[in-house]
Amino acid sequence: MYNSANFKLLRQFCMTTPINEAKKRELTDVFVHELIQPLTVISTYVSGCILRLEENVYDRQQIIDALKAANHQVDRAAGIIRGHKC
Repeated sequence: MYNSANFKLLRQFCMTTPINEAKKRELTDVFVHELIQPLTVISTYVSGCILRLEENVYDRQQIIDALKAANHQVDRAAGIIRGHKC
């Protein structure tokens, strides 16, 4: 789960510490891991909506709720990206 405290520490580290290639890779891995989580959730919600619509087995409100939840994850991913200033 996205943890703003982790990114505050990461930003502080990036601004105060010379970074070699190994550290850059490590920091990139942390960033990618944090970003993969909301993207996976988005994919799951959208795939579920597509499947239900294709099979014509759905409740309109469930689709709306799933798309709203996916949109929330888009905002979460954008927040992660905005918070990464390394």
